[in-house]
Amino acid sequence: MIKEIPRPYQEAELYMELQGFDVRLAIMKTRDFLQTLGDAQLSLTYADKREHEIGDERLLNIISRTHIRHALIDYNGCFDLLLQIPWFLFRLWKVKGVRRNKRNWVIRAENVCNYEDVVNQLKQFQEDNVKNFLND
Repeated sequence: MIKEIPRPYQEAELYMELQGFDVRLAIMKTRDFLQTLGDAQLSLTYADKREHEIGDERLLNIISRTHIRHALIDYNGCFDLLLQIPWFLFRLWKVKGVRRNKRNWVIRAENVCNYEDVVNQLKQFQEDNVKNFLND
């Protein structure tokens, strides 16, 4: 059974940028996350052998394994995209020497994004929302 996924945000171009933040990039990453999450959930749904009217057990195992593999890949991608949301919104990539608006700067910022750096940078924030998020 397919689960309902959250309604996606509007196109990133419809959001206003705020000085010191990359709102549009964060919205794009959020939309990518929701899309990838939906793909992963769909793959898990189709990994269930009962979703297919095929009598060949060997073929069903191949289909199931393939969908489980795709779900794992997509869930891994979801984790990366979740990290990239605050990475871009708060411009945490600056500590890695990435220079905004240089050629391929977004790709470079994506490539240097990692869990430890995101958490360490967020720990420096004084806002209660960020502190509560890190403590949960």
